[in-house]
Amino acid sequence: MPRKVVRLYAMTFDGEVWQLKREEEDFSPLSFLQRFTGRPSADGDSIHGFWEQSKDGSAEWETDFGLTYRRSS
Repeated sequence: MPRKVVRLYAMTFDGEVWQLKREEEDFSPLSFLQRFTGRPSADGDSIHGFWEQSKDGSAEWETDFGLTYRRSS
């Protein structure tokens, strides 16, 4: 059953770091801040990253989970 959650993220990529941030209320209430930080591998076949959250909007972030995107063949 789908969760029916819709969120908008601001995204940047400077050639080395890919970052997604959700720091403003959008289609869903903003009960916590979110961000993803990922880095492409040297061969360009994967991106290793992690999601973080800040529950009180302070500068303190806690890791939610790590993940790796891999190019499929």
